[in-house]
Amino acid sequence: MSDQYNDTRIYRKHKRFNIGIIFCIVISLYFIAYFCDYFFSSSNVFYEVSKGTTAGLMENQYNALVMRTEEIVNSEASGYIYFFVGDCSPVYVGQTAYLIDKSGELSARLKAATQTSAVLNENDLNQIRSLLNDFRTVFSDDEYYETYHYKYQTESRILDLLNNNIFDNDTFANAGTYIRFASKNAGIAVHYTDGFEGVSSDSLESSMFRKADYSKKIIRADDYVESGSPAYKVITSEDWSLAIQISNPDSFKNLDYVNVTFLKDGISADGKFEIIAKGGKYYGIISLSKYMVRYASERYLQITFSDDKLSGLTVPKSAVTEEYYYAVPEEYLTQGGNSSAYGFAVKLRDSEGKEYVEMRYPEIVLQKDNLCYISQYSTELKSGYRIIKTDSVSEFEVGMKAPVSGVYAYNGSTSEFRIIDILGENREYYIVKENTSGGIKLYDQIYTDYQDAEKNDKR
Repeated sequence: MSDQYNDTRIYRKHKRFNIGIIFCIVISLYFIAYFCDYFFSSSNVFYEVSKGTTAGLMENQYNALVMRTEEIVNSEASGYIYFFVGDCSPVYVGQTAYLIDKSGELSARLKAATQTSAVLNENDLNQIRSLLNDFRTVFSDDEYYETYHYKYQTESRILDLLNNNIFDNDTFANAGTYIRFASKNAGIAVHYTDGFEGVSSDSLESSMFRKADYSKKIIRADDYVESGSPAYKVITSEDWSLAIQISNPDSFKNLDYVNVTFLKDGISADGKFEIIAKGGKYYGIISLSKYMVRYASERYLQITFSDDKLSGLTVPKSAVTEEYYYAVPEEYLTQGGNSSAYGFAVKLRDSEGKEYVEMRYPEIVLQKDNLCYISQYSTELKSGYRIIKTDSVSEFEVGMKAPVSGVYAYNGSTSEFRIIDILGENREYYIVKENTSGGIKLYDQIYTDYQDAEKNDKR
């Protein structure tokens, strides 16, 4: 008996290696990586130039210190003081400004008269209403101490008005022993002192801006004053200024004039602006020639800037760098020959060493601060060339270089330096002038970080 075996063999079909499929996969992965790199990486490298403004650059409120030309007038006698010139009112040389009641008899009669015959007219009442309205406008819980200033100021104004009306009555002409004093200064009479008289931009300190430490001594009618102590003060000039503390001086560096709005009443005024540095601090000084009388009773004013919005093209601050250009004095720029174009008269020598003058017309990329900026790679004007000023013997040798701000624009294969004219800035961007010759244009692609341009050829 023989065993029979079924010879069952399984033959597997071997797949052939298809290099075409592998090639397609590799190509696909390459394109995927390329597009990912383009859409994600390049978006961080390049910035598309857009329009923008410096809105918000100076949108904060500022606590401004008021600086004026003020002269304190000291009392010439001891006694009870009464004013003939109201607070924050004009006073003239020779005009009776105040009197001093030495005995106190006049003071007693005036007090009695205010209980019986004193009457305020409509104009007087309007002045009181104006004071109360000012208080209501500026009052805040954070500055409650201002309540006392307005209380004393209102009391003083009411007494002034009452006493002036009473003094019209001849009954008091010979009451008691009192002396009248005439003003020796012309200006605006103010019935308070605060120790800030004489403060100027040369004497500013940061401690002067702490309103919580500020105190005002109001001199009221019927107050007893010593001889030689302040009776009142006179503001002798219409010109005045505001000082503000600033932490970002670069944001203000291009401003020569500003328009400020006083939050107390919404009034706006134009003023000359400058930045000064003292004791490691920066201050903005706004010089004004209007509304001094309106705010004569104020030492501090809350202000905002109302014309700080500059429009132009926006570029990231990280994109801005500097390149050096030939700097040629603008006075050497001239029209030459029969051409209406402007260029430079260059003194050259021919092959025989003979001098001659030839007009050259290099591209001037920027004219600023009486200088013409020309590329150091210009073939029209090279280092060592001597240019002459027409109708003069003056000469200038090309070679001086100066930095020019700009960004690197990407044109598809290389990076190209483009100049910019900075108008202003906000926290992250510069606002630059549009339509600058040789500059950037709307929708240009520029490097977000100028250092990335080093990865490409620069032209």
